[in-house]
Amino acid sequence: MAATDTPTLPTEGGGEIPLKSEFRESLSFLDILCANQFEGEQIESAEALKAESDFYKGAPPTWMNFYLGDINESSTAEEQATHHIKREGYKRLIKQIKFQLQADLSVTATKLLHQPGTGGTTLAMQVLWDLRKKLRCAVLIDPSCDKLVTGKPVQKDPLLDTRTIAKQVIQLFKEGGLNHQTTVLLLQDNEHTRYSLQESIIKEIAEQEINANIPVVIILKCKRMIFISDDHDDVSLCSELTTKEEGYFAAKEKHIQSHHREQPGRFHSFDIIRHNFDRGHVESIMCSNDGKEMIGYLKRNKSSHRTKLFAFIALICSYVPGSYLLQSVCESFHNNFCADDRGLSFEEIIQPFRQFIVTFSKQGGKYKCVRIAHPVLAHQFVELLADIGVKRSTATLKFLQYLCRKQIQPSLLQFFKDLLTKRERTADGKERFSRLIIDIENNEDISTCIVVLKNASETFKYDPFYPQSLARFYYSRTTDFGKAEEWALKAKERVPTNSFIADTLGQVHKNHLNKAIKRLKEKDILTIAEKAINAFKQEEDLAEKEVNNMLDENITKVFNNRGLFGYLQVAKIVHDSLTNLHPKWKDILTHAISSQQLTELLKNINLPKYKSVITDLKDGVHTKCEFFDSYLTYSDPMNSENEPPYLRPEIMDCYSKYTSLSSKEDAGPLQKLKEKRASTFPGLFSILNQNGKQSSLNEITELWKKLFQGMPEDEDVACNYILANIILSNEAEGVPLTDLKTILQRFMDEDMAKHHTPEFYLLVLLLFWPENVQGQNNINLNKYVGPMRQAFEKKYKIYLQSRELVPLFYLGRGAGLNKLVHKSKLDHIREQLKTSQTGRRSDGDMLKQTSIQDILLRVQGVSRDHKTFVCVAGQEIEVCPHKQASVPRPGVISFFLGFNISGLMAFNIRYSTEHQSKPVQPATSSKNDMAIEKTNSGCSNSTTCSQAIKSQCEYLYK
Repeated sequence: MAATDTPTLPTEGGGEIPLKSEFRESLSFLDILCANQFEGEQIESAEALKAESDFYKGAPPTWMNFYLGDINESSTAEEQATHHIKREGYKRLIKQIKFQLQADLSVTATKLLHQPGTGGTTLAMQVLWDLRKKLRCAVLIDPSCDKLVTGKPVQKDPLLDTRTIAKQVIQLFKEGGLNHQTTVLLLQDNEHTRYSLQESIIKEIAEQEINANIPVVIILKCKRMIFISDDHDDVSLCSELTTKEEGYFAAKEKHIQSHHREQPGRFHSFDIIRHNFDRGHVESIMCSNDGKEMIGYLKRNKSSHRTKLFAFIALICSYVPGSYLLQSVCESFHNNFCADDRGLSFEEIIQPFRQFIVTFSKQGGKYKCVRIAHPVLAHQFVELLADIGVKRSTATLKFLQYLCRKQIQPSLLQFFKDLLTKRERTADGKERFSRLIIDIENNEDISTCIVVLKNASETFKYDPFYPQSLARFYYSRTTDFGKAEEWALKAKERVPTNSFIADTLGQVHKNHLNKAIKRLKEKDILTIAEKAINAFKQEEDLAEKEVNNMLDENITKVFNNRGLFGYLQVAKIVHDSLTNLHPKWKDILTHAISSQQLTELLKNINLPKYKSVITDLKDGVHTKCEFFDSYLTYSDPMNSENEPPYLRPEIMDCYSKYTSLSSKEDAGPLQKLKEKRASTFPGLFSILNQNGKQSSLNEITELWKKLFQGMPEDEDVACNYILANIILSNEAEGVPLTDLKTILQRFMDEDMAKHHTPEFYLLVLLLFWPENVQGQNNINLNKYVGPMRQAFEKKYKIYLQSRELVPLFYLGRGAGLNKLVHKSKLDHIREQLKTSQTGRRSDGDMLKQTSIQDILLRVQGVSRDHKTFVCVAGQEIEVCPHKQASVPRPGVISFFLGFNISGLMAFNIRYSTEHQSKPVQPATSSKNDMAIEKTNSGCSNSTTCSQAIKSQCEYLYK
């Protein structure tokens, strides 16, 4: 095979530029697909037949497979189908990518979800191959994943990798200079989907000040999943062919039979799909001559190390689809245990199973890999081996024994972790243990599961996930909570700073408390509860340190709230169990009795040492419930899977248990507000989110009025009173806007050095946002936007940085308080639209609906230097885009304006086609404008608008 053409990259105009070898090699994380891949090369027929044969047997597809399909294509569509089988979803993927190429977004992503062995990777690579002359196509790889290491494995920081990958992707986009750039289509396949790339690429674009008129990167995420729900808009491939696909595979079968006559019945991967993943066909494979020969060998040699090697290959290919062993590891395993035939070649080692094993190369032949032809076939072998006495646990333990003394394949570390600790999502939720552990439990016994997890923990001495799984197994499958605690502590010792690992210890004690509650007395309940509370408090401290450390490094980190939630769960169990023992405990836990009475009572029942635990519970519950009020009101998870459905109900239930008093006669306004969950700023929002009735809103507003009248100088009370009136205005007439402004202005006139809360600044923006976009505003809003962002970063950022901030209000078309459209109104419209239309829709899609656009006001602004500004009432104010990728270049824009707890947010951003070619100049300031006070607004151009900008803003509104 000799190349005659220089490798090339496509350009936006349809041309091509040379791809220099040194540049290609420098992009170590990317396997780049050239625009002219294989063009000018002479491929021998034997090489072409082998490439086809390997693929049909079950090896991963290579670019040569797609090239051969192209050059073999015939003129009719039916004949073409015999060369290129494009499963359902191909056209939709192509359509989505073409749609994203037209979007005003610098970075976008699309997903392909596929069940194991259904051809998902093949489909994704087919898309890249067909678009290689228009887009710069590349596959994400890990250059070190199969480099053998000894001793303690190097712990790579995936965040560092993510930054490096982002830089390399941008380099690929920029190659050739400004006039030759074009969009990168990046395939993020299966084992690399744990990298969160999108945010890193967007940051890199901003840092390198790239202003592009085309999308910079489109990420195609190809994700393998055992269970795929119907509740998604992604392209998916399942293990069932359509009628049309069955026809394509039948035609392809004839082509294979005519071109590969020497290997009939041995293209197992193709045949399994061709027969629609039918179990009966898999059983027929076992009854073939190859199958009978292999089964005979296994029965005769079930104790041999060849059999155990084959058993482990089958095991990982069944339970971790997409996994493989390096050929060198297979040889090492065999030679390590088989002294008598140590000199055998790999082909001789696998001789009894050779027809069911495929070998393939990775990273240009650097690594030789081995796997079973298809996951369905691998699972059949696992069951066969178990039937003849080679159990799942036997194969796992033997390979763990080997790994104790030999070099480790880094990718195998991840395969093992998935094999023994990865919990799959099912239709009913998430499994408590990996599929292998569940099958060992069902087909062998609980004690064997413990032995396997113990051995794994001892083999991988630095990994906390194995002892963590073992601790979880002890507390959920046995009643040995002592052992569970022992292994939870071992997991914690391995990574003392990891809050998620620390959570296991709290879960051990919480489960102990929950399972043994019916036979425990007060003392036992409080003893175990104290252990659980201390563990969850330690976890909470670690979680705060984690996100603070990440904040210093400018890295986004998910805040672990399990410690706070675990505390509430324990508090709820304690309340229920103690009040069941004696009703008097309700008054004790809610502080309805005096501290002196409590001291005497505890002495009488011999529990004085638990006084602090008992008295701290109510305040602890209130503090943590207030945290969740803010957390759940001000933000949503990026991924709905991260927030379990039981979270809110359990928090509300626990809060009510520690707030509701037995006697309500002497309850004051604040106590009544607490019982209504309306005693805090976010709590008031939650009332509206739950569709609070007007009568209830009236009562809540009156209660806040009483408190405000008694404490008119208390800023927090004033803010809550104002918000109650704003919320009430959504349903009925309340206090006029001018009166609310007067109340707030008293605090606004104070020295700005005072540290106001984000909630205070939110009210300033809501009340003083100008109604006349071309007129003047009596306050400089920039004076409050920057401090609001700073107040948010101080109070909430570490908790909410990985979540999506919720727009609490949108700017509407009304006047006065009616210009504020609460999100609950839009949520109601969304629910109606979801009911009437099939499929899920994102917020971005919803904002395109006429029924929503009719009530929102589209405002005008500009984008420059990767920042967004709204032009209103002679001012230019920085706004945070809902999607940073939606402002890829300078220009005149329009958008819907939202108000969240960090400030202003722009939704549904559109560029003005009329002014797109005109450069947007930075704001300049006149002498009068410079005289107006400036503050740290977080916006580099956030002085008040000069006359030039005022004119520009007025022009935008014409």
